[in-house]
Amino acid sequence: MKVALFVGFVFFCSLWTIGSFRQCSSCTSSISYDDCQSKLKVTNCTNDDGGCFHADVKTEKGSDKTHTIAKGCLSKSGCAEYNEGKIGFCTTQELKGYTVDCKSKCCTNGDECNKGDLLANSSFRQCSSCSSSVSYDDCQSKLKVKKLHQ
Repeated sequence: MKVALFVGFVFFCSLWTIGSFRQCSSCTSSISYDDCQSKLKVTNCTNDDGGCFHADVKTEKGSDKTHTIAKGCLSKSGCAEYNEGKIGFCTTQELKGYTVDCKSKCCTNGDECNKGDLLANSSFRQCSSCSSSVSYDDCQSKLKVKKLHQ
């Protein structure tokens, strides 16, 4: 009797808990957006998660090139950073000398708000930056283009 009561209590609590967490679409692909979408799953986020994200990340350094499309759960603070175009991985790769093209967006308007293409209607502003203590031409040879959300 106690075991049955305990199992019933655990079942009831798990139903109540599942309903209180955000659900996000999740997938990862190094091929294409459509490939990621074909692998789409629903993920129950942890209690701390603030939203759902969609990121498109390209890195390049010589012959080392990567392209990753990802969707999933993100914390509240991470969500704010993604909406500003700040992805920690991209910053790290840039510091390692990679050229990066990182687009990201986070949504908080309901479960699976990232199911579609969050980046399709995003507008990005491009800014160029370089730094050199040698010459203008040296700076231009190190020019990096950054895309920022508007």
